[in-house]
Amino acid sequence: MGNLDDPRDLKTVEKDLSKSSDQKEAAYTEINKLNNEQKSLNEQISRITNQAATAERTAREKEDAFNRDQESTRRKDELNEELQKLLDQDKELEKQVRLGNCIPAYIFSFQQTDNVVPPRLDCTAPYATSAEGVR
Repeated sequence: MGNLDDPRDLKTVEKDLSKSSDQKEAAYTEINKLNNEQKSLNEQISRITNQAATAERTAREKEDAFNRDQESTRRKDELNEELQKLLDQDKELEKQVRLGNCIPAYIFSFQQTDNVVPPRLDCTAPYATSAEGVR
């Protein structure tokens, strides 16, 4: 029959077995609950990781755009400065032409690039006043 050294009777064994079965069921329920919580946390981590990657990519793109904008602004300032110098030079040359100190000198340069150098004024020599003609 049963173990003679065990002082428990059948009712006590059944009660212990039922209690043990209930504890096992409670443990499985708790494990299931913890697994679901872990799954939820993993999904949140994944979502947050994706958001962080998107934010980092967006920040990098904005930084690149900012750097391009800064470079464009710097270049625009350089060009505006150069334009102002040319305008000042143009005003000075117009002034000298009005005073009769310059003659137009057209220079055409057909080099490798086939660029035509724009007309310039030669303010180093006075106008021709005789039959010499214009240089």
